[in-house]
Amino acid sequence: VNETIVTSWSEAGHHTYLWNTTALSDGVYVLKLKAYDQAGNIAETSCSVTVDNTLPVANIHYPSDGSYVRGTVLVEVSGEDLNFDEMEFRVGDFVHVWKESGSQIFVWETLDFDDGVYMLVLSVRDKAGNMAETSIQATVDNTAPSLSNLTWNPSEPLAGEQVNVSVKVLEVGSGIKNVTLWYK
Repeated sequence: VNETIVTSWSEAGHHTYLWNTTALSDGVYVLKLKAYDQAGNIAETSCSVTVDNTLPVANIHYPSDGSYVRGTVLVEVSGEDLNFDEMEFRVGDFVHVWKESGSQIFVWETLDFDDGVYMLVLSVRDKAGNMAETSIQATVDNTAPSLSNLTWNPSEPLAGEQVNVSVKVLEVGSGIKNVTLWYK
């Protein structure tokens, strides 16, 4: 390995050497094999290999963890590695794969999913088999709050008369942000 002898054998045949690369720096290494016979003849072969012990980087930039989402959501992700292979985005049973590193956008049509909590998972793999994974939770809520039992008293108020308005508001998804009463 890079002109350093790591092992030798004294008989012909198939041989295996377990090369532990975990302590090596990332980079290109030249592996060379030389075979000598009793007559002094030499056969030689070599190859270059890339050692990659560095994990890729995986990020989900949008939406943020714990978000409530609805409609069309532009999911922003990124994956980086010097020896990038692919990144895979999963939500529910759906999987999307990119073969390019860097920032990517996935168009998530949440109307195709039931309301509820979903785990969004991004996995980034490099050519050495290293993998990084990150995930967030997002709650799909495409169901509007329901309004019922709207009443007002008196039903035909006089000018300047106080009116009591009552309505039942029900929300089982993301919760009520606000309720606004308009009049004219």
